[in-house]
Amino acid sequence: MISSALTQLANQLPVHFPVNPVIGQSVQSQLSSAYAHYHQSLLNDDSALTYITGRGITIESVERFKLGFGDRTLLRELSHHKERTLVRNSLKSTGFIKPNGREIFRGCITFPIKHLNHVVGGYGRLRARNCCWGNSPYLYHLIEEEVLFNEDVLQEKPKSIVLLKSPLEVVSFMQVCEQPCLGFIHKHQLTKEQAALLKSSGVKLVKLCINQDEFWAPNVSKIALTLLSIGIRVKVVELPIWQDVNYYLQVKKGVKVLSKLIQRAQKFEGGYDES
Repeated sequence: MISSALTQLANQLPVHFPVNPVIGQSVQSQLSSAYAHYHQSLLNDDSALTYITGRGITIESVERFKLGFGDRTLLRELSHHKERTLVRNSLKSTGFIKPNGREIFRGCITFPIKHLNHVVGGYGRLRARNCCWGNSPYLYHLIEEEVLFNEDVLQEKPKSIVLLKSPLEVVSFMQVCEQPCLGFIHKHQLTKEQAALLKSSGVKLVKLCINQDEFWAPNVSKIALTLLSIGIRVKVVELPIWQDVNYYLQVKKGVKVLSKLIQRAQKFEGGYDES
C-alpha cells in the first residue's frame, strides 16, 4: 500500500529515475553522483520518506535541497566492475566510505553540502530507531572543512542572514520564511574564517536562531562576540530551551509562533558567565 508521502510525491514530482548513478571523474563529481543516488533512494523508500515528512519536512524541501537516504544500495552499484571499483576506492580515500568498507551515511537521511555550487560533502541524521547507544545521530563528511550549510546564498550579497545550528534547521526555517540563512555542520562555534566570509559577503546583521540549552548557551555567546568583533550586528531569537526550529514544524500553530519569535529578535547584550 502506497503511503500518503509517496502519493504526494507522485502528484508533484517525476518519480522515474535511472537505476545506476552516473559516476564522474573528479572527486566532486563522484560525491555529487553519490548524493544524487541517495536522493533517488529517499524518493523511492516509503519508510524513509515517512520519517522525514514526519519531522515536518515537505516533499518540496526534499527536492529543493536534494535530501537523500543511505539505504546501502550505492555500494552494490559500485561493485563487480573495474571502473566502478576505482570510484569506490576514490570515495574510500576521502572518508565517504569508511575503512571497514561501509558508507559513512549508512542508514542516514542525507543533506548534500555545496560550496560555490559544487558538492563538497554532506551531513547525515540517523533515524532514531537506527541509532545505537554510544553512536552520534549527527554525522558529516567534508572535503571543505570551513563550509557552512546553504553557503551559496552568500553569492547574493545579503545584508542580513539567519544562523542556525544544523542543516535540518535550515531546511525547516526555509519552509517558514525566505530570509537568507546558514547552518552549522559539525563545528559549534563560528570560526574566524567563516566570520570573515560573512563580512566579505556584505552581511551587516546576523540573527542567531538557536535554542540555548546548556550546551548551546555559551556557544551562542561566543558566536555573537566573534561577529561583533568584526563589526557585524547581532540579534538573538528567544527560542525556548528545548524547542528548536524543526520542532515548530511539527506542532499545531507552531509556524505562527516561530514567525513571531523571529520578528521579535532582540539585540545581543553581554556575554556568558561560565563560572
